[in-house]
Amino acid sequence: MLARIAMALVLGVFAVAVSATPVRVVNLSAEPRQAVTDCRGHMEILDLIGKTEGTDRGRGYNETLAYGAFTNGQVNLVALTLNEIDVLQTRMLAHPQNSFNSSAVGRYQIVRSTMRSLRTELGLTGNELFDVPMQDMLAKALLDRRGYQKWANGLISDIQFQANLSFEWASLTNPATGRGSYKGQNGRIKLSVQQSALDRARCQLTD
Repeated sequence: MLARIAMALVLGVFAVAVSATPVRVVNLSAEPRQAVTDCRGHMEILDLIGKTEGTDRGRGYNETLAYGAFTNGQVNLVALTLNEIDVLQTRMLAHPQNSFNSSAVGRYQIVRSTMRSLRTELGLTGNELFDVPMQDMLAKALLDRRGYQKWANGLISDIQFQANLSFEWASLTNPATGRGSYKGQNGRIKLSVQQSALDRARCQLTD
């Protein structure tokens, strides 16, 4: 009898000891996930343009050609309508010291003739503000003109797309020549940097 009691006590102590042992729980349903890049698509390319055009070193969306040299100083562009931008660009072109004969404004340095064609293409009235969303939208339309969707769908090569872009923005480098596509324009950025922006714009999954 005592032997059975002693054995029961031993087994009881052993059971307590086992139950007090920390148990490691493993979530068997968890599976490794692929990391996804911060997918910003065309904004990666627009950020590149903001850098090469030099506007991001200045006032960004409020920047004008030659950092305000032909607008009598700084202008709050994002508070102006497209009609008011047109008037401003006309004054810029008439400025006696504007040897560039350019009316480039905003982060993406869009000139008057291009702005007018975009307004027609996009059905804009002119009463819309030239604010940040509008400037991004106009620049995206220019990317599309130069084959962004075809490039994104794999219908044109990286080299062709970069060449196309260099004819829209003189600060970009044409892979065919290693310089800008306009006379006197040497290109302000390495092809490797342009290519990296395109790679990020693809929004691919990474390991």
